[in-house]
Amino acid sequence: MSKIPFNVSARTARLIGRENVSNADGAIIELVKNGYDADSNQVAVIFVENKDLYIIDNGHGMEDSIIKTTWMTIGTNNKEVEPYSPNKRIRAGAKGIGRFALDRLGKKVEMFTLPKGSKNGFAWSINWDDFEEEGAVVSGVNANLENVKNLNLSDLIPSVYSRHKKIDFFQGGTILKISDLRDVWSEDSFKELYQNMESLVPGIEENSFSITMVASSYPEKFGLVKPLINDDFDYKVSATYNSNTKKISIVTDRNEFDVLDFEKRFSDVFLDPLMKSFPFDLKTFKKGKFSKDYEVTDLIKGFIDPNNLLEKVGDFSFILSFAKNAAPNKEDLRKYPYKNAEYKSRAEWLKKFGGIKIFRDNFRIRPYGENGEDWLKLGERQAQSPGGPGQRLGGYKIRPNQVAGVINISRVHNISFQDKSSREGIQENNVFTLFKQLLLGIIGTLEKDRNTIFFSLSEYYNKIDEKEKIKNEAREAIKQISQRKKESKSGKLLSEEDFQEVAAKVTSAFTVLEEEIEDKHEEIKILRSLASAGLITAAVAHELRGFKNILLVRNKELRNLIEPYIKEEDLKDVKKAFNPYVLLSEMEKTDRDLHEWISYALTPLKRDKRSEKVISLKDYFESLNGMWQHLLVERQIKFSVEDFPDTFSVKGFSIDLDTILIT
Repeated sequence: MSKIPFNVSARTARLIGRENVSNADGAIIELVKNGYDADSNQVAVIFVENKDLYIIDNGHGMEDSIIKTTWMTIGTNNKEVEPYSPNKRIRAGAKGIGRFALDRLGKKVEMFTLPKGSKNGFAWSINWDDFEEEGAVVSGVNANLENVKNLNLSDLIPSVYSRHKKIDFFQGGTILKISDLRDVWSEDSFKELYQNMESLVPGIEENSFSITMVASSYPEKFGLVKPLINDDFDYKVSATYNSNTKKISIVTDRNEFDVLDFEKRFSDVFLDPLMKSFPFDLKTFKKGKFSKDYEVTDLIKGFIDPNNLLEKVGDFSFILSFAKNAAPNKEDLRKYPYKNAEYKSRAEWLKKFGGIKIFRDNFRIRPYGENGEDWLKLGERQAQSPGGPGQRLGGYKIRPNQVAGVINISRVHNISFQDKSSREGIQENNVFTLFKQLLLGIIGTLEKDRNTIFFSLSEYYNKIDEKEKIKNEAREAIKQISQRKKESKSGKLLSEEDFQEVAAKVTSAFTVLEEEIEDKHEEIKILRSLASAGLITAAVAHELRGFKNILLVRNKELRNLIEPYIKEEDLKDVKKAFNPYVLLSEMEKTDRDLHEWISYALTPLKRDKRSEKVISLKDYFESLNGMWQHLLVERQIKFSVEDFPDTFSVKGFSIDLDTILIT
């Protein structure tokens, strides 16, 4: 028996490169990942005259031994064996085929690389057409490699990049030059690539990694790729799954309602049984955010796990923001105390960047959430239960075009989530199916929270609206009676049936009015009590005015009376407890504090405090500082109004500012 080796056709390179990477954007992103894995803090993507493409990083660079082994080996597993870079980044690449993405971009490639700490580098080049020759095998195709003494990578950067931040190659770096590009890059394709890179690295620490994109055809249109930050949301949930405790911690951020308007117009909603307890109570509502831990069984109804799939999910985080993308109608504005929002810009942002995306070690996994790709089937859920949040409990589902989400996983913690061979998505398996169920459960907490609040508001509004309808019907009935009385003079009489109908409407309205009058009586009782307390305070304040002025002088006058008979220096050997001058100093301090407190207590009674006017904030804060200076110093509190602009002012009541800042 003889043993024969496999022989790999050279066209395999095309299969795993040009045909395996679905588009040019994906190929460029794979090469940007290589720069990230090399611990670079800058990557530049430069297009020159639509002929050459440069991808530049300032990472560690490569020694010739690495080029000959790792770089030239198809499907190497070095990043799986060593998942962390020298600077402890979790490496984004893993398949060992990223360099074949070069074939997808152009026919010819030149690489210049400078190893960290070295002056001498290497030049590597290849022509991918060599793989197309008839009968060629992979082992028969050669790349060129040569040493380059005193390699200065900065000299090789195209001049079109000169207006941007200089790349520092102190720790080394790599320049890839791809020529004979396979794609025609239009302005629209440049824009699409730029947008893809905008959402490429959302969670990396500031200044630790940046991407710059430049196109010589459009020198003014691109540049530093800025991270996507959007604070214009109605709701946001931030969830973290801990694989050790099997619990999901969720922070819910409510930003949809004007809380002051809510409390003013709809405070009775918090008396509803649904809204009395955490997290719907008024106290929690005013905070805006709340956190809660969930078991998996809380999020997935009827969850059982006979195959221990939960063990294989691994730690992950999920941030989901929800935003209405259309303005509410007039009726909804009456029913719900919405905050103001710029809905047009919201809709544009969601159309451009919406969707739920997955990031592995800070790099996006395509195609999740891309171009409206609804991989969690949120649209199907909503179509099966299309009701709005206020219609019925348990029936509300969010729409996919109103959300943006970021899921963070890792090659280290989520080893069951393997990429498809095409690098386009994660392999579908039972663990990934459970993962999607967990995500839907987290989304369900947002839906339940919003549903509960809207349903309670809707029910409250309907009750109020029903009372108004009853009163309007009674008014209409009374008008009918007046009209019939006029008609009766001409011989037409009100029938018994009509009379009963009118009487019923008036009776219902009378009942509603009785309830409202009773509520008003209760309010009047409270106001009378407060008015009585105010009168008492005013009477006390009148007496305190006389005491206030005495407090600052009486101890000084007493000191003046004592000094002719006993000098302070004569008592220096007397214990403090028996020294009248020590006692006088303490009394002076106490009287000064009392003076400040009485001044504050009398402040609300000043007429100008209760008059609306334009208030200079600088003057107000300086006055406030003067009033409380001694007490602040004693408590080691620094109150500074330095460099406060004179132009800052507000129209209102001084007493309102006092209530906010002092109490």
